[in-house]
Amino acid sequence: MDKFLRVNFSKGCPPLFTTLKSLYYNTEKVSIIQELVTNYEASLKTCDFFSPYEDGEKEPPTTLLWVQYFLAQHFDKLGQYSLALDYINAAIASTPTLIELFYMKAKIYKHIGNLREAAKWMDEAQSLDTADRFINSKCAKYMLRANMIKEAEEMCSKFTREGTSAMENLNEMQCMWFQTERISAYQRLGRYGDALKKCHGVERVSC
Repeated sequence: MDKFLRVNFSKGCPPLFTTLKSLYYNTEKVSIIQELVTNYEASLKTCDFFSPYEDGEKEPPTTLLWVQYFLAQHFDKLGQYSLALDYINAAIASTPTLIELFYMKAKIYKHIGNLREAAKWMDEAQSLDTADRFINSKCAKYMLRANMIKEAEEMCSKFTREGTSAMENLNEMQCMWFQTERISAYQRLGRYGDALKKCHGVERVSC
């Protein structure tokens, strides 16, 4: 595990946590991963090596970045959100132009239950690459979950056809995830008439 982690951190592998997530059912394996990676972080911050007892070629600054990114995901998975935010904020402070970092910060706030803050950081992520449809859609979904309906519609308008309203274009494309999320937002806001109207619209498309 030690060698596997070092290799992946050195070469910069964003999906590393996803690769290891299946191990998180086992508390002993989680403890081993946590001890290894927190020790890496402490050592890299002081001497640019995975261990203070090493010599040779030092690790590049990006290694520490990916270690902190991993630890943010690790502690988020464990429900230790304060620690997760500490690590993701440290990573953002060193590299404030990496979309994955802001995406992760948004996810942490979503798991905390602060949906407004989650939408804010997902919006920050999409602002770094406004041509990315996936991030744009994620941002719109986070906004709808935070009941920010107008903002979500404006976000989707960036990728809809010119000359027609964003909502008309989304209906034509049968973009059901947006419509159902918007219905839920209207319901949470107590705007039941609007919610029912959109339900009928979805029903007509589905038939």
